[in-house]
Amino acid sequence: MERLSRSQKWICGIVLTLGIISAVLGFVAESKRIKSTEIHVVEGECKYPTSSALILGVVAALVLLIAQIIINVVGGCICCTPGPPGPPNAPSASNRSIAVICLVACWITFLNAFALLMAGASLNNQRQEYMWFGSECNVVKPLVFAGGALLALATVVLGLIFYLASSAAKAAANAARLPPGIALGQPAYGPYPQPYGPNSAQPMQYTTYPLYGPPGTQYTIHSVGPPLPPLPEYVHQNYPHVVTGYPKQDHPPQGSSQ
Repeated sequence: MERLSRSQKWICGIVLTLGIISAVLGFVAESKRIKSTEIHVVEGECKYPTSSALILGVVAALVLLIAQIIINVVGGCICCTPGPPGPPNAPSASNRSIAVICLVACWITFLNAFALLMAGASLNNQRQEYMWFGSECNVVKPLVFAGGALLALATVVLGLIFYLASSAAKAAANAARLPPGIALGQPAYGPYPQPYGPNSAQPMQYTTYPLYGPPGTQYTIHSVGPPLPPLPEYVHQNYPHVVTGYPKQDHPPQGSSQ
């Protein structure tokens, strides 16, 4: 399993703490429940003493409910997410299967733990009751709160396994759907060039390119396309800056005066 991120550590710590608190409150409520020896019977009427098991059982159930809500919110709906591409025995597929199994088991243990804690708290809230035909006074049976506490711990453990397996399955599925050649966390562009200047580690460098060669350099004119038509000599003499590159006529044009 990959290393847990900081947020995952915080979530696991919070949920585990809530589960331990719920279990401890359940065990304390078990020790504080009303026993049959503490009930006084006066003229066929059962009188129950005051006990803190009611408050302890209700608080334990509420703390467990908060832990269950956090687990399901951060874990997401693994059943609604499409399965990852690849063979069924891929790591992402196995993590998804583990997450689904733990989610179902987590809800089963949560419902039983919540029911035991609330039922024990409500039955422990009796103040007086009449006995009919010599029946006994009703009391909370042993191990009701303790059973709820143990199921609360099981709920938290299964919930954390579901959360971690669900996160691993989603991460593997997202990585498998990426197009080839793209890696998570890699920049799309190269590093930004370092600045140049007097305060930078790399001084500014200039490259000079001469515009013209030394005196006496011969330049060749390369024409593109058909050759230029010849022009009369007087055009070359009177407009040398315009006819650069045009050839001269060997003889004057016909019809001109000699």
